[in-house]
Amino acid sequence: MIRYLFLLISFFVSCETLNNYQQRKKATIVAKNAKLHYYYIYSYKNDSSVISDSLMMASCPNQKTTNYSYGYNDTCTLLLYQDKETFNKTVSDILHLYIFNLHNQKWACIMDTTTRLYLWRKQKIVHSCTLPVATPSYDPTWHFIDINGDKYKDIVLEIPCGGTCGSENYCIFYNPTKQVLEYNIQQPEIRNFIIDSTKYQIVSRFNYSSSTYQIEHTNFLPLRDTVYLRYTSGDTTLYDYGRVDVFDRQGNIISADTILLGE
Repeated sequence: MIRYLFLLISFFVSCETLNNYQQRKKATIVAKNAKLHYYYIYSYKNDSSVISDSLMMASCPNQKTTNYSYGYNDTCTLLLYQDKETFNKTVSDILHLYIFNLHNQKWACIMDTTTRLYLWRKQKIVHSCTLPVATPSYDPTWHFIDINGDKYKDIVLEIPCGGTCGSENYCIFYNPTKQVLEYNIQQPEIRNFIIDSTKYQIVSRFNYSSSTYQIEHTNFLPLRDTVYLRYTSGDTTLYDYGRVDVFDRQGNIISADTILLGE
């Protein structure tokens, strides 16, 4: 009888453990007296029900929830990872958590429907900036490089978009005076970037066009647009042209030339 009761209890414990493990959004108190609930966000293997990876997030009952879809709060989540110097994980193509060091400061990025950057400052977690960038289907790449020539490394966030799209790129600037990261919401669309680290210019390339910008502080000054064009003459002969527009510092076109290619 006792052995039967023990097996029955073990069965229910096993079922409950499995059930909790499969509940993606179920909140569980981390410790008995902790005012913190944690959540596991899961990745599944080959679109099956087999869990391949997970990432722990958290919420605080007395704080406003940041992500309404999964219930976690950014600040509470980062409390779970405050002892880590580096961390990089993406799960389910919906959540990316990255912890890194830049200019002897510890930073964190949480990416889901947007991208939010935080700084640990005097044991406090401070919001730095937000980008209108959602978690991509492929892992993002972080490039640390001086974009604007102020001798401080900035960040180019590279988001793979697959196929002929290549990648979308977002420039995040370090402000040495405020010691924060900043994003210019007026940044033009940058694709498949090339940076000239001597002139502090960035080139965006997509399909048969390219645009060159001069970077000053956090601003993008247009310098040159080049577009590939194709025309058909009256005798059905195809001619390839390149249109080149050159801008002044106010963004006005100061010259526009159409050049026959191959001559």
